[in-house]
Amino acid sequence: MKTIVFKIIPFFALLICLGSFWAGCGTANTAEEIQTHNMVAEVNGKAITKQDLENKIESLKSKNSFELNGKSYKQVPDQSTSEYILFQKDVAVALVNDEVISTEANKMGVSVSNLFDRVTASVPKTTDADVQAFYSANNFRTFHVRHIVVADLATAQEGAIVNSGV
Repeated sequence: MKTIVFKIIPFFALLICLGSFWAGCGTANTAEEIQTHNMVAEVNGKAITKQDLENKIESLKSKNSFELNGKSYKQVPDQSTSEYILFQKDVAVALVNDEVISTEANKMGVSVSNLFDRVTASVPKTTDADVQAFYSANNFRTFHVRHIVVADLATAQEGAIVNSGV
């Protein structure tokens, strides 16, 4: 009798898990669910929609070069490339950051540019001579690195052994 019970319990547990999975895979039915599927992000209750993302990307297309989240871009990547997906993520993060900064500025009763001025006022100005002195004092070395793409991990490990002289 114990053997049958121990075999049945995992079976029912599996059925419950699968049922929960299928229940969560349905299509959107309510207006709120449909809106959620159109959202890229939500910041403090404010939705950032796919349209907001597309508008921002469209505005960036006219620029020769721009920076998003510390990454420099010369142009908007082609939509057929995998780089475009990463670019969309960077644009979405930038939209979220803009909304967070705007919210904080509104809480403080100042404009975004005024908030920026307040935050950066205490940051000391750095000259090229300061940077050069720092690098000279800390003995930084330059390395040249290149990437070699191989089919799989075994090939990469084999190449590493061959190139190391082992």
